[in-house]
Amino acid sequence: MDTINGVSFEEFAAASANLAHGMPEQQVLAILGLEAPVWAQTLEQWTQRLQQMMLEDIQAAARYGEIFANPRVGRFADVAGGFDPASSDDWEAAVPDIETYARIFCHQSVATEHGVDAQAVLAEYGLTLASWAAASMHYQNEVLDAAEETYQGYIDAMDEWDAHYRARYADLRPGSSDDITF
Repeated sequence: MDTINGVSFEEFAAASANLAHGMPEQQVLAILGLEAPVWAQTLEQWTQRLQQMMLEDIQAAARYGEIFANPRVGRFADVAGGFDPASSDDWEAAVPDIETYARIFCHQSVATEHGVDAQAVLAEYGLTLASWAAASMHYQNEVLDAAEETYQGYIDAMDEWDAHYRARYADLRPGSSDDITF
């Protein structure tokens, strides 16, 4: 696969995951051997390319998600202090079942439509972006492998929670705090 400024797709995904899990950007830059402006350009170009790849083949999103959940690839394979999925089972306590996954998914989705920060929603459940990515991979795979009855239960839960959070955020509009001055 191609690289952008010497960074492969896998390393882009791994860098994104490590950043989301709290690795300092300076450490990511050192691992990749890039200066901040070059990293910013690389990040922008890979993000655009990922969007295009996803339009052409949804498997690109799946591969990105896999790497995001387990970013020990490329130059991030043996990095001390990097995100270690083996020690990151914290999502299992916060998201113990598919019903909870559906609830959090809908909460985050609807809240962000109304201008609420997605990470703030995850923090309410004790989740980071990285732990949420791991939970998402787990439950998306579970849904894909599920029997029809389990799949229908998942769809029903999504519909129920979506309606719940749409009602909860009905009065909150993006930009509704624009008239507040300090």
